[in-house]
Amino acid sequence: MNQQSLDFTSGKDRRDIGMQAAVQNADFDSKDWSEKALGFVRSFPGSQFQAEDVRQYATRHGLPVPPSARAWGAVITRAARLHIIRRVGYRPVSNANAHCTPAAVWEKV
Repeated sequence: MNQQSLDFTSGKDRRDIGMQAAVQNADFDSKDWSEKALGFVRSFPGSQFQAEDVRQYATRHGLPVPPSARAWGAVITRAARLHIIRRVGYRPVSNANAHCTPAAVWEKV
């Protein structure tokens, strides 16, 4: 009889592992992508924004699109941990493919 192994990895751990893999892939694909992306978070012209706003801003200003949009999760999380931004609420995203799902609203600190 085969016994399945149990996976005790938390959802938070899986999230962090996935974001780390995505940002490493983006940095491999485009040298220092994550540092440049963090720079766009810092220089974003609005005081409040969602991650999708920064993604669009960065792309318009020449930052390559990462292989996975999840790389932006790592950048936004890092910016929050560095106290560059803080979450101030939630609102639906404008991306039609996301079906108005609520996402964090950030403001610069």
